[in-house]
Amino acid sequence: MSSVPTRDLSGLRGGEVATLAPSVSAMQELHFEVLMVRAIFCTLNKRHDSAMVLILLMHSETEVIFVYQKLLEISQGALALLAGKKHNLPRLADLSN
Repeated sequence: MSSVPTRDLSGLRGGEVATLAPSVSAMQELHFEVLMVRAIFCTLNKRHDSAMVLILLMHSETEVIFVYQKLLEISQGALALLAGKKHNLPRLADLSN
């Protein structure tokens, strides 16, 4: 998994960006940043388990997922399951900063 700085959304025009985070200011700012690069934004519910996040990531074909530090275990579990399905893995970015 490679990491992506929060502000590096270049090259995602028309792509899919997901976030797994509570309603913190960084996530709210990300809503605007994603729209500014004309990408599609998929907010994942923090109450989902890894299996449900896996299904949503596969369905949305997410390229980058921004994750709040406290929810990192859920996202890593979903990415591990996704790797087992030989599916393209989204890049993982820390939203906690």
